[in-house]
Amino acid sequence: MAGITSLPSVHIVTLKGFGTPLRFVKTRVNVHANFGFNLGNVFVNDFEEITKRYNSSIELSFDHQQKDLLDLRLGGGFGHSLTEYSVSSSLDQDYFNQNYFIDAVVNIRQNWAVGSKLDYSIYSGGTFSNQRTVPIWEASLTRYLMHKRGQIDLMVFDILNENIGFQESVDLNYIEDVRIKSLGQYFMLKLTYSLNQMVSPTAAPAGRMHIMRRRR
Repeated sequence: MAGITSLPSVHIVTLKGFGTPLRFVKTRVNVHANFGFNLGNVFVNDFEEITKRYNSSIELSFDHQQKDLLDLRLGGGFGHSLTEYSVSSSLDQDYFNQNYFIDAVVNIRQNWAVGSKLDYSIYSGGTFSNQRTVPIWEASLTRYLMHKRGQIDLMVFDILNENIGFQESVDLNYIEDVRIKSLGQYFMLKLTYSLNQMVSPTAAPAGRMHIMRRRR
């Protein structure tokens, strides 16, 4: 059995966030990024190997700041995961994922609001599957009551019925692909009442549920 000199495990994570207003379009721009690195030793097919794992992601979003009529948020993000083996290079794993979203609420007259959210994810695939695209679309209609102390929301989730529900993960010594039995398209009627404060007319009318999960 081949062997190598064992190395101490190294784990590094960095996070960075930045936001600034764009006054000429009355919008705020936000950028969030992170990077992770892991170095260690694992056994693969009776061989001790040095493994290196890199994880990185970045997200850019824009928030409209005049919310009396329109509450709008849109943006996108990218994620990359790479695992390298010192001996069994054929087992190297390289994933690249993308996500784009738009979330809008329009206040109609004084007591009505319409909301919609589209989340579009692209998964590069890997050992178990080809590339996947997952569009998740939600919508809502809100009626404010009793001087905005209460509200009724009619919501529909996963309008396109595309929530396939799965998890993908890559670690130093294993690869995992999990299928999740998700609820799919459904409707919900919600009644909200505030005992001590007014319901904000610019609050998002729908509880933003997102069943699809992923892990890098």
